[in-house]
Amino acid sequence: FPHTGMDWFLACTLAAFAFAGQSFFTQALKYEEAGPVSLIRTSEVIFTFLWQMIFLNQLPDIFSIVGALTIIFGVVVTTVRKWIEELPEEHDLRVKFWFLLK
Repeated sequence: FPHTGMDWFLACTLAAFAFAGQSFFTQALKYEEAGPVSLIRTSEVIFTFLWQMIFLNQLPDIFSIVGALTIIFGVVVTTVRKWIEELPEEHDLRVKFWFLLK
């Protein structure tokens, strides 16, 4: 529970940013399909690590790093797969990365 004025200020600021983020996410879902919005939403992992290291001077532990890399890998593979699916059947990249389309 916040004890000082600065604690209250930081808690209220955090609440305001969380509210704004959720509001923007809801607006994005009104104008775009859920798939691309969800993929972009996973970038929060990267920004969270940057925030933690830059502003809080805390290095993430190995489990957090492995988890974040797993999420990022999944997002990259999903994005590349969707891009390859849109290529023509005879395209070189579609032939080379056939295993992503299975």
